[in-house]
Order: sequence, then structure tokens, then C-alpha cells
Amino acid sequence: MSTILCSASRSVIFTGLFNHTNGQYGHQHPPANQHTHTWVWGLPRLLNEYGYHTGLVGKYHVQPREVYPFQELVTADVAYKSTKALKGNRDVWSMARTLDSAHSPGG
Repeated sequence: MSTILCSASRSVIFTGLFNHTNGQYGHQHPPANQHTHTWVWGLPRLLNEYGYHTGLVGKYHVQPREVYPFQELVTADVAYKSTKALKGNRDVWSMARTLDSAHSPGG
């Protein structure tokens, strides 16, 4: 990764592209409001195309939604909701776990 910023780092992990290619240089929330180029196909979009059921447990913190279209977003009550999201008649799935307090030891 080329940056320690939360959103920018996540964009590298979920796209496989450096920030200067994917376009997300900073935080996705105001006042920075940085986002990944809409032409980029993030990991959840690729996996969705191939029939995977995708989910994210924890902090989302990337944008736009069309680049990162996780089908399940679990941000609270993590253990219960992530187990519930995996139940069903799905043959293939991918679940990513991101940390909520990645910025400092205290959150």
C-alpha cells in the first residue's frame, strides 16, 4: 500500500490498484470526499459477476457503491449478523472483515 489513510488503503486492498490508478487518495467522508474512479471494478463487483454472494463485516469507508457493491454490510452486532448473512442456499460466498478502529489503539 502507498498510504496509511483508512479509505485509501481499503481501496488498494479491494481493487488491487495503487491510489494513483484507482483515484481514491484520501478519506471518503467530508471534507475530503475522495472516491475511487467509477470505471474501476472492485473485488465485490468482480465476485458478484461470477456468482459469489459478497459481504463486508466492519467498516465500509470506501466509495462509490457501484465500485464496491457488497451484497451484505454488517457494521453492528458483528458476530450475530455475520453468521446470519452467511446462512441460506448459496454455494459460494466471500466475506471481508475490516477493522473499525484502524486509526489508533483506542479507536
